[in-house]
Amino acid sequence: MALIKCFDCGKEISDRAGTCPFCGCPISELLKSGETVKIKPLPVVWAERTFGWTIGDAPIGPGDQKVSISSNGKVIWEGRAGDVAELSFVQPTSIDIQYHMNFWRLGAKCSGVIDPARCKTYIIFALNGVLTIKLELRPVDTLDG
Repeated sequence: MALIKCFDCGKEISDRAGTCPFCGCPISELLKSGETVKIKPLPVVWAERTFGWTIGDAPIGPGDQKVSISSNGKVIWEGRAGDVAELSFVQPTSIDIQYHMNFWRLGAKCSGVIDPARCKTYIIFALNGVLTIKLELRPVDTLDG
């Protein structure tokens, strides 16, 4: 069970409530009619080095990068960098993104907020730094290009 804010009165209630006990808002109906949001975790790319040379935007090694997205400690999507996650959100929701470590790639984490009222498409930009990977959740107009 997770606590969510009622869509009408804003008070914290259970996500399992059929209606808000404070104002009567039909919570279960609204949760079923959430907005589909697309999130695309991009493959990790090299950053330009400060000493003057760059590898460009080439992926940093062979193999796929496993990615998971979670909310309230529960995994809501698992896939690979380059895949598109299609998830349903009713209200602004905090998510955690995890790029998992494997033989070829470093792991990394970041958090962000998905707001279906403001944007329906997001990318997870992954930039390989000197010793770590920097992740950013960015709203975008389209996932193409």
